[in-house]
Amino acid sequence: MTEAAKPLFRHALLVIRQAEQLQSVSESLFNQQEPELTIYHDITLSVTVIRRVDSELRQQFPDTQIHWLHRGKQEGIDALLNGKVDLSIVMNSARAMVPPKGIAFINLGFMAFNFYTACNSPLQSLPLVTLNELQSEQQYMLENYANAGLGETLRMSARNSMISNMDVLLGLLQDSGWALLPLHIAESGEYRCRLKRLEVDFLNHVGRWGYALLYCQQGETGPVKTAAIKAVKRQFRVLLAEE
Repeated sequence: MTEAAKPLFRHALLVIRQAEQLQSVSESLFNQQEPELTIYHDITLSVTVIRRVDSELRQQFPDTQIHWLHRGKQEGIDALLNGKVDLSIVMNSARAMVPPKGIAFINLGFMAFNFYTACNSPLQSLPLVTLNELQSEQQYMLENYANAGLGETLRMSARNSMISNMDVLLGLLQDSGWALLPLHIAESGEYRCRLKRLEVDFLNHVGRWGYALLYCQQGETGPVKTAAIKAVKRQFRVLLAEE
């Protein structure tokens, strides 16, 4: 190939790729495949679940753009009712399990939570920590616990700080205090060497709180949304089996 022909060859390849993409998009529209799917999710949702669901959907529907946005439970319900989001994965309390009219839900299961501090926390020197001892120490609590209706249940210390960002909470925990965190975050490879589980005398096993998948009952459910619902349910079953 001559030097003069090389730019033309590259341009021809680009045109071919664009034509293939156009054909793929046209087939997707013909099959009523949604061009976009937006999923709101709780801040504590496992990144592993997100990655696995996202991978499944992108393999099945390469022309659909998948959006994962962190939002609170009420924001998710409002967005579903207003048609701004397709699915919302929320943390749920038993008292607030049933969503408002027009919203359907699927109970995804109950994930494990436990008490954690930094590895060098003075609390770790105690063989067994009492509730009174926790109440006298700094507690960090994620804002979404309150949004899910768990705020009063999980607030144990008078010295309680509400934190909206998981990375900020985990950073503060390195300096002082304790927090109730999901096992899939606190015992992940990233934090396993920085956080340590507390042994407490009032908890016989790990605590568990539920997650639910919310979606609007009205309107049609396209193939991407249908596949996403199935994938989320399947990946939660896998994650629970791995605990």
